[in-house]
Amino acid sequence: AEVSTTTAHNHRKRDAAFRRAWGEATEEGYVRLEAVLLDRALNGKLTVIERGGVSVEQRDWSDALGLGLLAHHRRAVAEFRAAQGPPSEDVDVLRARLIAKINAMMAPIVVEAPVASANDASLAGGNDAPVASGNDASVAGGTDVT
Repeated sequence: AEVSTTTAHNHRKRDAAFRRAWGEATEEGYVRLEAVLLDRALNGKLTVIERGGVSVEQRDWSDALGLGLLAHHRRAVAEFRAAQGPPSEDVDVLRARLIAKINAMMAPIVVEAPVASANDASLAGGNDAPVASGNDASVAGGTDVT
C-alpha cells in the first residue's frame, strides 16, 4: 500500500507505537549503514578492471569516508581513552605500530594473472599490477602519515 510521506509523518506524530517502531527501524538502518561504511573504510571497495583482456581486481579506499567515521567517533574514543588512563607503552612505539598496521591494510591486493609470453605486447611492460588510487599509494608505499 502506497502512503504519502505527509501521511506517514502525521501518523508518527499522533501514534506513540508507530513513532516507537519508526525510531527502531531508523536506528536499525543507521546501524546497518554504519557497519557497511566501516567495512568499506577498513577494507576498501573492490572493483574489477580489464587490462589487455585480463581481469584484475583493484581495491580503492575513500579518504572522505574514513575521515567522516573518525569525526563521528572522535568523542567516544576520547572518552574511552580517558577512562583507560595513560598508555602503558611509549607514544612513539604505539605510533609506529599503528603506521605499520595502516600500511599492511593499504597494501594493494594483486590477483595472479596468467603468465605472459615474451610476444604478448599488452603484458610485456610489466605495469599491469593494480595500483592504489589517490593518497593510498603514498600510504601503501610507506610514507610517514603522522
